[in-house]
Amino acid sequence: MNYKLTLEPYKGKSSRHTCPSCHKKHQFSRYINTQTDTYVAEEIGKCNREAKCGYHLTPSKFYEQNPKSHTQNIPTNHPVKKIKVKPNSRIEKITTIPSKYVDLSRSMANETPFYKYFCDVLSKDMLDHAYELYKVGRYHDKNWMNCVLFWQIDIKGNVRTGKIFKYNASTGKRIAQNWFHSIHYKDKFQLKQVPFGLHLIKEYPTNKIAIVESEKTAILMSIAFPNFIWLAVGGCQNLNHSMLSEIENRDVVLIPDAGKYELWKSKIEKLPSSNFYEVSDLFHNHATDFEKKEDYDIADYYLQEIKSARLHGLM
Repeated sequence: MNYKLTLEPYKGKSSRHTCPSCHKKHQFSRYINTQTDTYVAEEIGKCNREAKCGYHLTPSKFYEQNPKSHTQNIPTNHPVKKIKVKPNSRIEKITTIPSKYVDLSRSMANETPFYKYFCDVLSKDMLDHAYELYKVGRYHDKNWMNCVLFWQIDIKGNVRTGKIFKYNASTGKRIAQNWFHSIHYKDKFQLKQVPFGLHLIKEYPTNKIAIVESEKTAILMSIAFPNFIWLAVGGCQNLNHSMLSEIENRDVVLIPDAGKYELWKSKIEKLPSSNFYEVSDLFHNHATDFEKKEDYDIADYYLQEIKSARLHGLM
């Protein structure tokens, strides 16, 4: 076979499909033939829920199991859907968002359920300082009212996108998620994500970098352990070379959720090689089976400690 098969680049929800294993919508990345701009068989692809599902059927494995399909190059037992794949997509200009939207979003950032909940749990001064560091904003329209907005800002100060979250004001738990570019730019957006908080590494060139999954965790840990620069990759599948490509010659500690230690450890060899990495095994060694199953992270334990201290009159 002379054609190249690769996972379909992220182009919004339409480029993520229903997983054939766990049946979750918008979680399955399919393989595409870059020469014919077509999908291959529907079951060939990778589920983004690496820990909770882990489904990944590669083209080579599929063709090994289905030799007839292998000889035909592209399986014919399903409709082939044409997609747009530009041969020079790697060097296309990355779309950025005007910084004025960051400034506008910050004017009422303290009106969201996220802010109000964690302001009660922590303190207003500490949370305001974290909001200032990370330029946290508020998104508000008829469909996404009073949502917290986590901007992804690169080292040069360019705004790549923003993640919009609805939070429950009573529990501090996430309810729903969307993207700023998905709402305002539709299909005319060339996205290349960066970690949440990346803009801080230029401001603090000697600080050790700590990487977690969720933006909420980065915010809370910047309060608990301010000597680190806390970054969030937004999901275990995003811990990859592309996401960390702007980080060079730094000491980096990876702090996976309780059930993700082995997965994150296995990713190190594929990350940018100029950095020094270590993986925290604290939660891997001490978390219960339930905590591993529920993907407890360092912020969950931090909040437990705060609640316990208040219960015993220590705060």
